[in-house]
Amino acid sequence: MSRRPRIAVTGECMVELLPVNGPEKGLYRQSFSGDTLNAAVYLSRLGGLDVSYLSAVGTDPLSDAMLSFWAGESIDVSLTRKLPDAVPDLYMIQLDEHGERSFRYWRSASAARSCYSGAGADVLLERLATFDVVYLSGISLAVFLEDGRERLLRRLEELAGRVCICFDANFRPHLWGSDVREAADLAKVWYRRMLPICSMIFLSPEETEAFGIGSGLAPEKNGTELFRAMRSDAELIMKDGPNPCLILSSHATLHVPPSPVQKVVDTTAAGDSFAAAYVHARLLGLPPEEAAKQGHVLAAAVIGEPGAVIPSNRMPAELIYA
Repeated sequence: MSRRPRIAVTGECMVELLPVNGPEKGLYRQSFSGDTLNAAVYLSRLGGLDVSYLSAVGTDPLSDAMLSFWAGESIDVSLTRKLPDAVPDLYMIQLDEHGERSFRYWRSASAARSCYSGAGADVLLERLATFDVVYLSGISLAVFLEDGRERLLRRLEELAGRVCICFDANFRPHLWGSDVREAADLAKVWYRRMLPICSMIFLSPEETEAFGIGSGLAPEKNGTELFRAMRSDAELIMKDGPNPCLILSSHATLHVPPSPVQKVVDTTAAGDSFAAAYVHARLLGLPPEEAAKQGHVLAAAVIGEPGAVIPSNRMPAELIYA
């Protein structure tokens, strides 16, 4: 592309509370995070893209601070809706001694849920056609109200082929229902609709269940079955923690191992950062194998720091910046 690619990232940003010096101290640092917001930050930092975040916030001071945070990361906020009588959601990270995280959520009058609902969403849906890339996740689908989710999916189905649609599965059963089996059945309806419209899908081996593929087969066989339902020019990227990631495309099947990580502090946003670096590299024209290596580099840096968004001065020098 002769001009800077324009990417629309859509989903939910939350207020993040991160323990300071261990949870036993009872002190927490406030920040802002969310799977797609994390990806938007890293996409923006890698440069060469015009990144917009499409969501909804309230009119309260925390929402104002959230918008300022996005703008401070050079993310365009002009298409984020401001809804009265709504506030951002909040979550608290809890870490074990291995850096593995668990979360506690407070979701009540979430503004982001109404992002694509009501007449005010018409502008957002129309403007999606002006972007080169639309990036969303399974969490995005889960948190949007059902009518808004349907409107968004119909719009993406219209744009498929003209706009590069990137989808990170990020299946969280509790967002779809209290019963795990029923949650998977409900999510499957929406996840299956994503398959034929996406240019890139990111998922873990366990998340094939969200697409209606059971866990009885080996991950590569599950991935191959999903890939058959995708566009002929699409890529399926299966992330698997410290193991090599699997990339399926019409050209090749690749296994790209990560570099060893010396110390894991916090695994929050490992997948978000990997996907961001991968998408960025592909938009720069790098081949899938090199894009995966970029993803591994950024994810390794992110899990070596506390929180989802690492300080900008801790971004790895070996990444390719535009």
